[in-house]
Amino acid sequence: QNKNPCFNMLYSTDESAKDYRQGLESMLQRYSGGPVLDLDQLVRSTLKQQISTHQVPAYFNNNYLVFLVEMQISEWAQPFLQQRRHFMCPACNRDKVEAAFSNITQEMTNS
Repeated sequence: QNKNPCFNMLYSTDESAKDYRQGLESMLQRYSGGPVLDLDQLVRSTLKQQISTHQVPAYFNNNYLVFLVEMQISEWAQPFLQQRRHFMCPACNRDKVEAAFSNITQEMTNS
């Protein structure tokens, strides 16, 4: 049973091994209690769609651009999450999220 708080998680990794990514997502799902979304897949599928409709050139489909887009999303999300925590969710605190990550780290170390 999940003892951690329920929170949505968006993750990215530079790892390309499918088994590793699936294992990571499974482990994150156990500890988040909420949806776990692979940001790499979301960005790549959006790029492929934009390329197929000729909105952007095909050479945009590269790891560096995916990384840049993910960094922009991260930079955009941080202030929003801080605002949400402060105004909309006074019970939310960093300790709960960090406790879940500690559990994940411990599980990865023991594997």
